[in-house]
Amino acid sequence: MATPLRRDAERRQALVEIDALAAVMLGITAEELCAIYRTQFGVLRKYERVMQFDANGRQVPREVLKDAERFGPRANLGRYEPPFVGVDREAEMTIAHAEFTRRAATRTEGVDRSASHASDVCTASVSHGTRSTSPAQPPGLSIGWYEPA
Repeated sequence: MATPLRRDAERRQALVEIDALAAVMLGITAEELCAIYRTQFGVLRKYERVMQFDANGRQVPREVLKDAERFGPRANLGRYEPPFVGVDREAEMTIAHAEFTRRAATRTEGVDRSASHASDVCTASVSHGTRSTSPAQPPGLSIGWYEPA
């Protein structure tokens, strides 16, 4: 990754993607991942129920949210810019899991095709007495595919 994750929303999204990627690597389905989240991470769920981010990706403190709720458009929001958006880790993990599963399947298909092609190249190379290298691997999975709305 070329740029650090500077915004709260970006750092949180990276954690969600890491969870989903680890689940794909371990063979855990999206439903199982969400069940693990619900059963094992009650405190995190409690915090995320009230967590909101502003238009710039900053996590909005509870006091600011209370003021915004109490005073409406006259509230002093400080550096936080509406609209404030809540989070849904289960939905985000499900989306990330589906994307990483798709990428892993694409990568596997590409490796299978590359392996097949490499064996053909090796066979041809052996008959000509030359040495060849296998084709380049397709690109791997990477963070940053999903932009929160």
